[in-house]
Amino acid sequence: MQAKRLLPLCLFSFLILFSSCSKDDNLSVPELIVGTWVVDSYEVLGDPDTEYTVYIDHFEFRKDQTFTVYYGLAPGQQTAESPDSGIYEAGEAYLRLEYNNVQGADRKVLCEIISFTETTMQITYRHPDSDIVAHVKVKKK
Repeated sequence: MQAKRLLPLCLFSFLILFSSCSKDDNLSVPELIVGTWVVDSYEVLGDPDTEYTVYIDHFEFRKDQTFTVYYGLAPGQQTAESPDSGIYEAGEAYLRLEYNNVQGADRKVLCEIISFTETTMQITYRHPDSDIVAHVKVKKK
């Protein structure tokens, strides 16, 4: 159950997303990440008997290297969870997120950037304490 709760934010992490671009693009992940990103699709690999669902609505990355992740409604919920916020660091091949979640736990998430363009990103997240791997694609709003 703990992995299910942690997974949505980690995926944001997702989000969030980037490392193979052509030499002609001159795209810079730290510059391009600033803005609002919506989860387009995801695939979670892990326990085949467990269903994994992402309830992230969107992410906002700001120039001051802070971010906020907003959640959608999970089945049976009347209101969405409060957003989580923290700091991020984006490089050409990684995205690192640090935040304090709603339960008060400090979280550090490291994602590998697989590909990026000015409007799309793809990342892979490997949960450090399990066999869960998430592939997430996001689009810029």
